[in-house]
Amino acid sequence: MKIDKHWIWATGLAIVALFINLSVYFYFKSNTPSSTKVLKGEKLERFFIVSKTFGPRYLIIENEAQFDQHFHPAALNGLNAIKPNFSKEWVIAIDDADTAIATEITIVRCEIRQRSLRVVSQITRGAKQTYTMHPQSAIILPRLDKEIDQAIERIEFYDETGKAWANHIRRP
Repeated sequence: MKIDKHWIWATGLAIVALFINLSVYFYFKSNTPSSTKVLKGEKLERFFIVSKTFGPRYLIIENEAQFDQHFHPAALNGLNAIKPNFSKEWVIAIDDADTAIATEITIVRCEIRQRSLRVVSQITRGAKQTYTMHPQSAIILPRLDKEIDQAIERIEFYDETGKAWANHIRRP
């Protein structure tokens, strides 16, 4: 039985191509998050945003100096305000302009998708009031594994329908 040299070369090239394709596939599979990771955060309490804004503002607070610039403590029921531990946590905040319309801002969820932190929030507006308020909401998020934490390149703010409100490039 005679074996054709072209057949041997073609089979060898096919095996090499298959090996390269599988290597590339497994490399990208291991280096790209394939699913969404939902982060469990807790509401920042006993602090309020002191700086005023003329429209929706989206804040990413990663250190104590930034926090002190934007937040002021407010004791509640005799309990003092405790700052987040920025070596283990960071804060995402949303505030809007002062308004005489009852307004509630809720951060619904925070999730990591590939290299982005996606913050989904809801703004609910109600009836006109006799006073003005400064609507705001802030959440404390845990810092993740150092590699994941540093890999987050963008912070994206969306409403529950998926409409983008703001997009920030992160500079940790």
